[in-house]
Amino acid sequence: MASGPATAHPTVNQLLDHWLTHLQTKGAIRLRTLGRYHQLLRHHVRPYLGTLPLSALSTLQIQRLYDHLAHQGRKDGKPGGLHPRTIRELHHCLHQALAYARRWHDLATNPADDAEPPALPTHSISSLTPQQVGHLLAAAQRDQRPWLGAFTILAAATGARTGELCGLEWPDLDLEAGTIRFRQALSSVDQQLATGQPRPGAAVASCW
Repeated sequence: MASGPATAHPTVNQLLDHWLTHLQTKGAIRLRTLGRYHQLLRHHVRPYLGTLPLSALSTLQIQRLYDHLAHQGRKDGKPGGLHPRTIRELHHCLHQALAYARRWHDLATNPADDAEPPALPTHSISSLTPQQVGHLLAAAQRDQRPWLGAFTILAAATGARTGELCGLEWPDLDLEAGTIRFRQALSSVDQQLATGQPRPGAAVASCW
């Protein structure tokens, strides 16, 4: 058996703790991604499967969780389920953790292998017409924030995302050549999510 955290009869929560600590110690994952994993697991896995013995976790239980989240998994009090993209992201995260469980805890198989997250909906993406772009630029120029006009022009001309625009630095602009290079994207990371430490006064969800 490969070396790893040793626990006689680990629960799903203990596996997740071990795995997240391992990722953070290795430094092989971006802080933003690690924070997202903490968030997904805290809200959508630990309350339902966390106290189960790891050896008792089955594909059926994981599938039931995905189906539950697809229909009534929102945490903001609004009716409805999670977006399929969120559940697929959760599936990717849980599948990775259980892959480590096979090495660390002699788990015979990965119960997430045959679980099926919902498919992504197919929908077309419509772009703005030249007239709509003109209205958008005119509105941005009238705005009191001096940076918004240039920001909107760059967004309309390049199709760059907000994080990419916010990540621009002066060396990325070549005014003589009239070019711009997007090398990075600015993102906001919740340090509490990244470290796995619960917020003060956070409520503990009941088990499912």
